[in-house]
Amino acid sequence: MQKKQVEIDQDELKSMANRLRFLEESNRALITIQDKLDRLSHFQSEIFLSYDVHHILDIWLAKLRELVKIEVCSVF
Repeated sequence: MQKKQVEIDQDELKSMANRLRFLEESNRALITIQDKLDRLSHFQSEIFLSYDVHHILDIWLAKLRELVKIEVCSVF
């Protein structure tokens, strides 16, 4: 069998690199959304276990602070 050599010009190479970068960024964004949804589901399960309004608000504030802290840390 003969091996085929594939020639790629600079424009094609740049185009492929841009597509790959886009896919990697999209993958990271989807993973971030999945993590946030997972944390939100844990928050929801903690609320269902409690009927005390003050306890629910405390949990909500703790989760909000956690999410804000994570978002601020990701900026830096």
